[in-house]
Amino acid sequence: MVNKIGQEQTIETNRITEFRKVDEERQIVWGVVYEPDKVDTQGDFASAEEIEKAAHQFLEGYNQVGLMHNESLSKKANVVENYLAPIDFILGEGKVKKGAWVMAVHIVDNDIWEQVKKGELNAFSMGGISQRR
Repeated sequence: MVNKIGQEQTIETNRITEFRKVDEERQIVWGVVYEPDKVDTQGDFASAEEIEKAAHQFLEGYNQVGLMHNESLSKKANVVENYLAPIDFILGEGKVKKGAWVMAVHIVDNDIWEQVKKGELNAFSMGGISQRR
């Protein structure tokens, strides 16, 4: 992460991106977790290389999703696809930029799926710790 004045800092970050595709029959949602070089609400951004590192660390050390950054959804929702976009492409109604981190999650729990259908849960929100320079 790079801030406007070039100083390095450790910060907590959150990035929210709406689901790009929803398969109601299979109860799967797809979305972009992080897009390269796109400035977020905190004024930060990451390169495709940094996003690749984060995606790999996620798979190696965590590989599960949570609800509202608190409750683990282990056995209620499972990551079924996790990849870096090799080219620009369209997913659902939106464009995915080359180098973006894309994820699909199968929602197993019926109560959580109802929240998705009602639009109460409609996005991925990545949280983590990063270095701001």
